[in-house]
Amino acid sequence: MRPIIGLTVLFALISIARPTEGQYLPAVVRSTSVPVIPEPVDTAAYRGDTGGAVLGALVFGAIGWVAGWYSGDLDALLLSESVGIALGAHVGNGGRGNPVAPLLASVGVMLAARVVARHEEVDSPTFTLMVPMLQIVLAVAAETTTGRRRARR
Repeated sequence: MRPIIGLTVLFALISIARPTEGQYLPAVVRSTSVPVIPEPVDTAAYRGDTGGAVLGALVFGAIGWVAGWYSGDLDALLLSESVGIALGAHVGNGGRGNPVAPLLASVGVMLAARVVARHEEVDSPTFTLMVPMLQIVLAVAAETTTGRRRARR
């Protein structure tokens, strides 16, 4: 019982005692300046060319496909076509985006299609045509997205 009374008296004395200057909390400083609102990005100034990126991906992808065809190796054909699509999307967009993003997208689709084709034994022409189309769509999307981000900086 004595410790409880002692602690109560101690807390009462602490709460009554006036704190020293160093024990005060600092006053809240309120800013009188106007908050800075970033200006909107003018998307017309970006001048990204999605049509050019698609055309570049088609042309460079076809060149890569022909180069891989002459090598005689299926893996070389698929890889050169994937790299051609990514490079074509980058060149067709005027080099505004990051060239690594469409490359990763295109090669990733190719590798995923290769895995599916090996495990499922797909010989469908639809599958064969859909893979390059998906590569082009994803490569162009990655290229134009990174180009817009660079334009904002």
